[in-house]
Amino acid sequence: MEEFAEQKSGMENDTVIVIAGPGGLGLGAIEVASSVYRAKVIAICDTEDSSILIRDEGAFQTICMSEGYPKVYRFLKNALGENRVRCIYDAVGGEALHLLQDFLDTENGSILTVYPLFDREAFKNSSPDFKVKDKDRVDRTELAKLPPIHERVQHIDLYNYQYQDRNFFREIIEETLSLYGEDLISAHVSKVFSLEDLEDAVEFIKKKKCTGKVLIEVKEDDTDESDNEDKRKKD
Repeated sequence: MEEFAEQKSGMENDTVIVIAGPGGLGLGAIEVASSVYRAKVIAICDTEDSSILIRDEGAFQTICMSEGYPKVYRFLKNALGENRVRCIYDAVGGEALHLLQDFLDTENGSILTVYPLFDREAFKNSSPDFKVKDKDRVDRTELAKLPPIHERVQHIDLYNYQYQDRNFFREIIEETLSLYGEDLISAHVSKVFSLEDLEDAVEFIKKKKCTGKVLIEVKEDDTDESDNEDKRKKD
């Protein structure tokens, strides 16, 4: 969100690409970009079911990563034409950034990843085979003049902010609550499981059936509370 804020003055009507997974970070980015900063969002999701929700959250166009990189690339190439995007936001792991940087505005664009386990060194040394032919790719003359992508990717780690910059982390939380209070963003709960069904909840996430948060409901034990109340009365 703070990276969007830095570019707020010029983001209205600009296009951003959001790579959204089954968690809530991608959904949050889509809502903030579209509702708060009025940017046009092209979302890349993991399943067809999630694409419906993502469009409801404000995405202008969506495509599933399961279609394969060649089809995703053609989709973006056709959707953008000669235009380039202001921001590429990754919430799932970073691999696709090697390819999708082709569509970045080389003067004003930024590449962000909020994937908690992002490893810059591993990202630097990775060379995925996207099966996209060079002749089918857009002109990358200006892109070739920039530093390597592993130096340009900005990793936003909220966990580190929480412990290393508490004031900034507090500002993020306060701003998020403010946006929620203004109905500009919302929290999407994919499913609620009881504590007894914890294993089912884990399996639900593993199979990528969720889009948003999965909650575990922990109910207070009425029996224990009654026993404690009886004990207090006797004392």
